[in-house]
Amino acid sequence: MNMEQAPSDAIGTRMYVRCGWDRMCRGCEHQPADEDKPNGKKPPVKLRWIPSYDASADKIIPNGEPQCPACGQMPYSIERCIFCGQKFLKEETT
Repeated sequence: MNMEQAPSDAIGTRMYVRCGWDRMCRGCEHQPADEDKPNGKKPPVKLRWIPSYDASADKIIPNGEPQCPACGQMPYSIERCIFCGQKFLKEETT
């Protein structure tokens, strides 16, 4: 396993983890455990929700897409970011 820097973008530098197989698969046997990722042992933080664009309706959806506040990636889970291991606070659902 090695740590790499993703290119900078408008949000800032993003870190991601790639295993020796050069894959980034959720649940991959070659991925490090969530606790071993860069933010895996940090306390939970509030998940950030950002606007997203719905091309089929040609409109912006406010708070339509989750974003990890630690690494800026879409976490693909509301419990923990699969890229950096950051835990999120549980949110009230309506």
